[in-house]
Amino acid sequence: MLRMPLPLALARRTISIQVREDEFLQLRKESRAAGMSIANYLRTGRGLPENSAGKPTIEQLERESDEAWNRLKDLGLNPEKYFPPDDEWMDEYRR
Repeated sequence: MLRMPLPLALARRTISIQVREDEFLQLRKESRAAGMSIANYLRTGRGLPENSAGKPTIEQLERESDEAWNRLKDLGLNPEKYFPPDDEWMDEYRR
């Protein structure tokens, strides 16, 4: 089965940071107290929404598409460059 990839605007990218052991332990303590993973704790601290670890639902992708479109516009970028010209990818994702 051929799977269509997500649009560039919705593709997940990993960002790595280096921290000392004491900093890591502090982040882990704070994230656990907030009931989040360290990644989501750091994301929400920057004003970004939480991401689920699993495959996003169609509803989540629709919300993320709208958020990404608006954020790209706010950054002065053309959102059309980051999305396919139609919603065919969403139909493929549903399968």
